[in-house]
Amino acid sequence: MRINKMWKKLIVAFSVMIVLVCIVGYVQLQRVNDELTQRLKQQNIIFQTLDFDLYPNTQLTLSNANWDNPQKDAKVRSIFAEKLHLELDFWSLFQPQNAVRKLSFENAKLWSNEKKEPEFSKINGEITGDFFLDTQRFSFANAEVNIRFDKPILLNTKQIKLSIAKGEILRIAHLQYQFQWDYVRLNGEDFPFLKAQLNMNSPRVLELNGQIDYLNQRSSSTFTLNAQSDSISAKKIHIQGENIIAEQWLKVLDLPLLISGTTALVGDLMVYENQAKNGEFNISVQQGELKGLNLLTLVKKYLPINIDEQPLKEKNTDTSFDSMTANVKWDKNNAWLNQLVLKTKYITVTGNGSADLATMQCDITLNLGLSQLEYDYFQLPIRFFDNCHSPQYKVEFNKNFRHQLKTILKEKFR
Repeated sequence: MRINKMWKKLIVAFSVMIVLVCIVGYVQLQRVNDELTQRLKQQNIIFQTLDFDLYPNTQLTLSNANWDNPQKDAKVRSIFAEKLHLELDFWSLFQPQNAVRKLSFENAKLWSNEKKEPEFSKINGEITGDFFLDTQRFSFANAEVNIRFDKPILLNTKQIKLSIAKGEILRIAHLQYQFQWDYVRLNGEDFPFLKAQLNMNSPRVLELNGQIDYLNQRSSSTFTLNAQSDSISAKKIHIQGENIIAEQWLKVLDLPLLISGTTALVGDLMVYENQAKNGEFNISVQQGELKGLNLLTLVKKYLPINIDEQPLKEKNTDTSFDSMTANVKWDKNNAWLNQLVLKTKYITVTGNGSADLATMQCDITLNLGLSQLEYDYFQLPIRFFDNCHSPQYKVEFNKNFRHQLKTILKEKFR
């Protein structure tokens, strides 16, 4: 009997505790509801309904949420989402700062300027991690971002996959923000550290300065981005970067891995209605490799010249070079390579060409010259065509090439 009475007391006490937790939880939910509603209104975010769920996860859902930009001449005018889900840490309901574990959105739309039709529709994505919000700082850990667009946002990129082990976005002044992220993975590529500062002091001018570290690299990349709006829908972006690891960024942008090396670039990108329409860059690459093609083997195959045999014996399918410069232009359909100059110990390469970005079909002509003074007049023309990832090639045996070859043979056997 005493045992039964003891169990009854425990059950009653436990039940009272559960009721108290539910009451306190309900009160806290109302507090969070009122506080969040007020914060959203302050940020010009309105919604049709706001629902709370405690089981199986503590989750807040906004239906038909809409944000309008208070800056009338800004590029992004409005963002809408049919559903916006925020998964919370239950115990954070009892704290002044609420911790968000996951944010997901369904069928989001983005409008630039005052056009009736959205620039992007059916944007879906998830953002997970441990997030903490206050008035000046947004900090997070173990963040995973996966955003899918209905059409390309840059070249052929339609998806952003980003993970960050630890980071923060700090508001340092009005319209000035500082980013500091540790152990970043972007579209499968790893970057140990990223730091940047964003200034938006004018609605038509944006400036971003930053630094990116690489795995197993001593030096860091530095970059500067200046965006100037010519109108509500058009923007010119000037980009300058130093010590950029070409191979990693080609992978990030899902472009053919044709080159590696430490790269410096400067150029302009024209953006119209949230899409990169065209651009032009001058690039310089030091101590790199041309992937998938050994130009030295081609030269040796067609010319009777003396070359160190060791590089040929290694059966390397790439071409190592000391330096390369080029001018690159593109629009939404095509890319053009101009004024290419590539230098190695034995050869100097010049050329130009084009690529269809939709089909990734390339047509590039290279002229291989010899670094040896006695053959500096010679040019071996090679045309590369077909798939950019694994192009075919053929030597252009034109009249000029035959004449040069005869001259070399005469010099060789004189």
